[in-house]
Amino acid sequence: HNLAMDTFLKEVRKINRKPLQDFFPIVDNTLSRVRKELPRDGNAAVYFKAAAELYAWGARYDEGKPLFEEAIELLGIETSVDCTNLIKECRTMVAFCERNLAGMQDSPLVLDLDEADDGTAKKAVPKIEEVDEDDDDDEE
Repeated sequence: HNLAMDTFLKEVRKINRKPLQDFFPIVDNTLSRVRKELPRDGNAAVYFKAAAELYAWGARYDEGKPLFEEAIELLGIETSVDCTNLIKECRTMVAFCERNLAGMQDSPLVLDLDEADDGTAKKAVPKIEEVDEDDDDDEE
């Protein structure tokens, strides 16, 4: 998973997510084997999360979302290690998939990093909020 992602993401000026779709048959085959041969535990959950990430990166949000949800379920009952961060990452990705499926987010398959560097990309403006000093006393 990490090597495949690095192939498409490391030291590039343009990220083309479409070739990730070439990995889907391998992911499908491995998913089938994991479901048949592995217990439903944290190990299976980690594979479901990795598969879901590949699907999401390849714009198959409808296939990635249920795998993230399945990973959340299994990570939630894992007791051998703290899975809090993995669950949080999965929930973030479920929301990402939902936004894309609902048409609320446009995630192009080709991301031109040179365009982003030349100032033509929209820059995020941080939101600054005033903090009431009384709120700090309530937390102590």
